[in-house]
Amino acid sequence: MPDNFANTLFIIRELYHEMYPGEPADAEGWLYNNILSYMNDHVPANTGFTANFHAFINRGEGKRIKNVDSYLDLLDNMPCETAILKLWDKMTPPEREQFTKIHNKR
Repeated sequence: MPDNFANTLFIIRELYHEMYPGEPADAEGWLYNNILSYMNDHVPANTGFTANFHAFINRGEGKRIKNVDSYLDLLDNMPCETAILKLWDKMTPPEREQFTKIHNKR
């Protein structure tokens, strides 16, 4: 699957809406949480954030984010679709492709 920001985002959202067919907000919430988990190497956030996660959160930022919890609070208070866009944008093309492949059970 060739990487394209919009294409992979469309595919992953479609997959999540198939996996969680109830409320669209449920699918978006699971996608948001699973992106965070994936970028934290599937380590529960309550046990801390990995070096990979810190590097991920700081991609594309003008200055280093020192307080990850505050940044996550900021994301949590955005509409879920906006938070997903911000996270998807931080992912590299190979990360987006791998994340999509992991969740594509078709």
